[in-house]
Order: sequence, then C-alpha cells, then structure tokens
Amino acid sequence: MQKGHFDIVEKAVYKWFSVVHSNHIPVSQDILKQKAQEYHQQFVNAGVDLPANFEAANGWLRRRFGIVQKTISGESSSVNMSVVENGRQQLQELLERYSLENIYNADETGLFFRLGPDKTLASKSDTAKGCKKDKQRLTILLACNATSSCKLKPLVIGKSKRPRCLTNVNLSTLPVQYSSNVKAWMTGEKWKNWLKWFDQQCKEPTLLLADNCPAHVDNAELHLRYVKVHYLSPNATSYLQPCDSGIIHSFKMHYQKLLVSKWIGEIDGGRTTTPVNIREAINLIGEAWEYVSQQKIYNCWKKTGILPRPTENHMIDDDCLR
Repeated sequence: MQKGHFDIVEKAVYKWFSVVHSNHIPVSQDILKQKAQEYHQQFVNAGVDLPANFEAANGWLRRRFGIVQKTISGESSSVNMSVVENGRQQLQELLERYSLENIYNADETGLFFRLGPDKTLASKSDTAKGCKKDKQRLTILLACNATSSCKLKPLVIGKSKRPRCLTNVNLSTLPVQYSSNVKAWMTGEKWKNWLKWFDQQCKEPTLLLADNCPAHVDNAELHLRYVKVHYLSPNATSYLQPCDSGIIHSFKMHYQKLLVSKWIGEIDGGRTTTPVNIREAINLIGEAWEYVSQQKIYNCWKKTGILPRPTENHMIDDDCLR
C-alpha cells in the first residue's frame, strides 16, 4: 500500500484517537481535524520534512483507517398545522405592538451536565460501546430577544442549595443565576421570582413568549411593571417557539464540545478524566451560551415565522449580525 504524504501525522493521530476512544470519550470530526493539525505543526517544529499544505480535510482519516461516525445509543409528534398557522398569524399581530428589541422568548431545558455527545468516530468494525451514563441533571432557563442583541444570564437550577464546590463562592460572580430544589426542577415560585428579576431589567414595555408548562403559573398577582407574558399554545410550541427552533440545540452542542475538550485536555496531560462538578458545569454553561451566535439566534426567530413584516420599528441591520 502506498503511504500518504503525511503518514507520520496519520499514525500519531490514530494512536491518539485509540487512546481517547478507549476511554469512552466521543470524538467528532472537527476535534480530530484540529488534533491532526496540532500534530502536523509539532512535527514541522521538530524538523520533520513534511509538506506545508496540510488541511486535514473531511474524510481523510476515514479513507486511511476506516473511521466512521456512529451513534452511541428525537422525538417528533403529529401537529395540526392549521393550529400552527393560526397561532403564527396571531403572534405576528401581537408582536407588531412591540419593538423587536423588547420581544423575548424564555424556555427551560434539562441538561445532563456530565454526558457528552451520543455520536463518536469509530472503526467500522467497532460497535461504539458507551460506558455507564451519569445522568445528573440541571435545569437551564435560557432567554433572548428577537434581534439577538440581548442574551439574558441563564438561570441554573440544581439540587443542592450550596454545593460543596460553591462554598465561599460569591454567587453573583457566576456567569449564571443559581437556584435549587430537591429535584432540580422549575417551579411556580421560581418562575415568579425569575419574572420579577426580568421585569427589573426592563425599561420599556416588553413581551415575553413562553410555553404553558405547569411551572409557568399565572403572574397577574406580581403586577409586573414592564413585562407582559404571552403563553404559547401547547400544540404549536415546537414550531412557534424560537428556543425550540435551534437555540437550545445550539447551546447544548457547544456545551458538549466544551465538555469533550476538557476530557481530551486531561488525557493529553496524562491525567485521569474526572466528572465535572457543579461549578465547572456552570462555567461551561456560561461559555456555551456565549458561543451561541447572534446570527444563529436571529435565524431561529426568523425560522418560526412569527416575526411581523419589517417596518420602521422592526428593521434589523444584517451587518450587525455578521
């Protein structure tokens, strides 16, 4: 078999991949390409005669060693599209009364903060076995506005009121708001507290879109000064809620990528991989939320079709999203 121009790089990367994979750590194509470029640069710096035009293109390792992506382990439901269209039209009429800067969507999601992706690269003959799943969970509330110019600090709900790793930590310095209850769930009380906090951040009439989950209780008694909450129809949230249209998914993808990078850093440093604690997870959550781009958020709002037709009060400069 004819050897490639980068045989020494390919062998080093495959050896590294075998070690990481044996530790049941998912490896994506992007991570593999990045590692290959790192090894190429290391060999060049060490004086090895290698071509300079190394790009680690998609599929190069698969062709050399037979590595493919596999699933280690979606949900869809039938929705009455007439209900969706009616809801979309009603929302367009409602949103016309507000500046896009003052239209927000908030939604919760469960995060198994110690679990990486369920897909990895593996040899074709490999069954891509996983290890026992650590399903410790946090609830994350994410919120952002329709122009993508404002991402609110995430609310993180854990089980412990003051985890040991947060002892002597000033919670106000965290990149998230932290709260707790015994099941790490959103409750009516926590929802009301968050609404009062959000109302304090606003200075103009503001519309908040939210689903009608049981924890999203009536807020009339709060007498919010600026915020009006509009609860979406339960049969159409998967189509009409921006957070469900890709924002939460993007956040989780960034979180998992950061988590896998942490594990790889431990292996590369000759250390044993360790589960993240609450404080580490909180830092990763803050970082992952920062990585969700303005363009991604705006595209998800646009995808729902609920934004009103552009007017003088509803114009967005595309240049600011680049």
